[in-house]
Amino acid sequence: MGINLAGKMNFRNLRAIILVLFWCVCCANTGLCEDQNNQLKINHWTLSNSTDEQIRVDTAKELIVNPAPAARQILLEVLGSADNAAATSSVCKAINSFRSTADFIPNRQDFILPLMNILKGHNADTGKLAAQAALIFSFKEIKNYLDPIFQNPQLPDTTRKNAVYALQIRPDKESVLQLIDLLEVNDPLICTTAAEALNEWMPIGTDKKEWRRIKAEIEKGKFDIVRERVLTSQDRIRTLNENV
Repeated sequence: MGINLAGKMNFRNLRAIILVLFWCVCCANTGLCEDQNNQLKINHWTLSNSTDEQIRVDTAKELIVNPAPAARQILLEVLGSADNAAATSSVCKAINSFRSTADFIPNRQDFILPLMNILKGHNADTGKLAAQAALIFSFKEIKNYLDPIFQNPQLPDTTRKNAVYALQIRPDKESVLQLIDLLEVNDPLICTTAAEALNEWMPIGTDKKEWRRIKAEIEKGKFDIVRERVLTSQDRIRTLNENV
């Protein structure tokens, strides 16, 4: 069982978890909590100040799997700050690296509100990274945060586009069904962006009638939209290779 789990995990993530477990053992068995506090201070400084992105991301991964409240507070402070985009981006990338092993993140619900707040911000690039990080949550977990964005055409264009992007990148039929529903909303920007997102799944254009037909087929279980996306991606890769 342990071998299978390790095989599924990214090596850097596994290394981070091993380091944190080592710190916990040290604290429990030898009373070296002061050493752990010092390490957290080093991690905080590194995450906030290092000019090497990979070092920042690796540091964030170690903090993500660390169950200590102080470690989590460092990450939440970074995500809640608008003053250090590099650190914020690194934390988002680190969280996203756990999307297939989200159960290894203690109290992962701590991250959902900060990530949704970043998604609603004015920085398109950081917003997309937050949407990618939100893949550690299910569609149902983020739906209530996205729906108010889709229902408010007064929000900035970047916010509304990022909300659609958050659905586009999710590998589940529920997200596709909502994208199809968004073709009908009274917001031209949302409609257009949703149509573009749907064509990442299947390049069939913007015909609402055709997408409604596909929606009905998906709901009846007669159409595997996830399989179609895989095939579409394979076709695009094949076309790119042929053009090289």
